[in-house]
Amino acid sequence: MAVCRITRCPIGSIARLFIRDINYSLILLDEELPDANGLELAHFARSLKYHEQTPIIVLSDMEYDVEVILCKPNDFQLVARAIMYLLDIQLGRKEKGSSNHFHR
Repeated sequence: MAVCRITRCPIGSIARLFIRDINYSLILLDEELPDANGLELAHFARSLKYHEQTPIIVLSDMEYDVEVILCKPNDFQLVARAIMYLLDIQLGRKEKGSSNHFHR
């Protein structure tokens, strides 16, 4: 069984530091953080060489250029399925564009 580490950041300024310093397998952001916009953090992550291919999920009410858009409020089982799908792609267990089993 694979082990994963989750980093929780309640504010965007701290999230930005973690995104800058850690090469994550997946990034999950809320669009509305107290001091930052999740979309801006996603763009920042994409600007870093080691996050060019990192799957990014932004919880939002709007559509953006990320792998998955989930409208709030939402079913957290759906979030979990989206994360597993993207990690399967990242780890080579699935090809991008294969069945998106996380859709409702």
